[in-house]
Amino acid sequence: MGLRCLAAIGGFDSLAQAKGLARRPHVVVATPGRIATLIKNDPDLAKVFARTKFLVLDEADRVVDANFEEDLKVIFDCLPKKRQTFLFSATMSDNLRSLLELSGSKSYFFEAYEGFKTVENLKQQYIHIPPDGKELHLLYLLSKMKEDNIRSAIVFVSTCRTCQYLDFVLQELGRPAVSLHSHKAQSQRLSALHRFKSGQVPVLIATDVASRGLDIQTVDLVINYDIPRFPRDYIHRVGRTARATRGGLSICFVTQVC
Repeated sequence: MGLRCLAAIGGFDSLAQAKGLARRPHVVVATPGRIATLIKNDPDLAKVFARTKFLVLDEADRVVDANFEEDLKVIFDCLPKKRQTFLFSATMSDNLRSLLELSGSKSYFFEAYEGFKTVENLKQQYIHIPPDGKELHLLYLLSKMKEDNIRSAIVFVSTCRTCQYLDFVLQELGRPAVSLHSHKAQSQRLSALHRFKSGQVPVLIATDVASRGLDIQTVDLVINYDIPRFPRDYIHRVGRTARATRGGLSICFVTQVC
């Protein structure tokens, strides 16, 4: 099609990305923070977006949170008022509803949202265990993956520290695994994700940084080692399996202190 595309994300050479933007690509796929940083460092790059026709915000329920407000303001100031803006989200938030109300009749809103629901082909279970028994139960479940025809599994935890700890424990016990969390450099995250997606390792231990956007066909099992704080985070986590009519299993570790 002759389209020039550019990915602008953290963890990679910002100078190379700035040069790529200066060549005025047709499509830019980016994180708000990296685009805002590039514009702040070189205000002339704002001209690149002056003729933007379409703005797409994926995972909009998170992007419109206050954490991205400053970055989005920098970006919006560069965009023409006459454009189409598309917002996509699997879950509805108060911020999205407020945005819809403010837009009034100027927006088209399609909603196939029926509350916090999971797909019918997802089997959901929980195990009630003592807090000091979580590692043992995790190891047991992972040891049965081959017997239960589970090709790969994602284990979700609440903190980077727990993520790194479980990665270390499994490695010491001879269980191949990789970890994914925000304290890792972008290159390390991509390397871990590649090893998991390619089937080199069957287990990914991750924080909620992996709860959205991953569509890996071989994920048959999601384990909530730590229970998420919010229902929508649970929906996104277990949504990493049982995708596109495929079956899947999710298991939650429930303790008195989750």
